[in-house]
Amino acid sequence: MQLHLDRINSKVPMPRLNPYAPTLSPVTTVPQDASWSMDFLTNIDQIRIIDTQPSVQDGTTLYVVELYSLCPSTSNIPTVRNNGSRGDTTVQTPATATSSSSSEQSTPERHLDLCVRRRFTDFAHLRHEALAVTCVNARFLCKYCCQFQTYARFHAAQPFWFVRVATTKKQKKKILVRFLADLVDFAQSRVQRSRHCRLRQTLPMLLEKFLND
Repeated sequence: MQLHLDRINSKVPMPRLNPYAPTLSPVTTVPQDASWSMDFLTNIDQIRIIDTQPSVQDGTTLYVVELYSLCPSTSNIPTVRNNGSRGDTTVQTPATATSSSSSEQSTPERHLDLCVRRRFTDFAHLRHEALAVTCVNARFLCKYCCQFQTYARFHAAQPFWFVRVATTKKQKKKILVRFLADLVDFAQSRVQRSRHCRLRQTLPMLLEKFLND
């Protein structure tokens, strides 16, 4: 017992601190998959929906989503046009969107990098998945999620059910293009957010999967 008390009362010298050591500060890390997805989104110059096609399986309207970049593709691998079901998948070689007049020759050419086919319900599901990972009590805890929730619930360019039944095909294409462009902007936004914001990490990956799967 006395030996134990002697050990407790003994003075153990503390290690001396290095006055020249750098000050440590917390760093918010981003999953590597999210970083790759951000690189994918950064390279997108324009999103277009010009054409629609009926599904081979059930006749449902498929929206042909085209992704363009200002950087020429370094690969000759054909892109895949896919609506999420294997039966409707076809292969298409990337094309180049060239200028129609000599006055536009100096403008950088946009290159068609990807072309995918999606149903209207796929757009609605993407919106639902993004909303599902927003922060709880975002109004008080996360400005980023608060802005996204406001956008997803009240902005007109959303894949709502009444848009599907009460608008023309041309109007639907315009709304869906705006919706995708807005999500890409949100994914790259630098708005203040919670350190533990799941939307910040998940939205880029959701978009990459939607546009590149």
